[in-house]
Amino acid sequence: MSKSAPTMKHRHLNKEHEDYCLASVDSFIDRGTLDDWAELRQAAEADPTIYARIIRVCRANLDHPYSRERYRLWLWYAEACLRMMRASGGQTMCAGKIACTESADL
Repeated sequence: MSKSAPTMKHRHLNKEHEDYCLASVDSFIDRGTLDDWAELRQAAEADPTIYARIIRVCRANLDHPYSRERYRLWLWYAEACLRMMRASGGQTMCAGKIACTESADL
């Protein structure tokens, strides 16, 4: 499966950051729109190692003064997807299958 580079333009990132590296993931979460988030979610579905990057970025930013809710949402989502993947023997298609009492649809 080929990985495609993110389409979101990051103002401070160059070509070396195009494969959903930590800085790119952080930019998607902190500055991204819902469309950008959908792109990040699809990339993680295609490459589950991105979930680990999302979790790492989110744990480092849980006390972010302006975007803490974004990081908490993404941390919850990535951890839930990894749990589902482990429980299902490696399948990663968790989009649309995660239920939450609070509306957290991406």
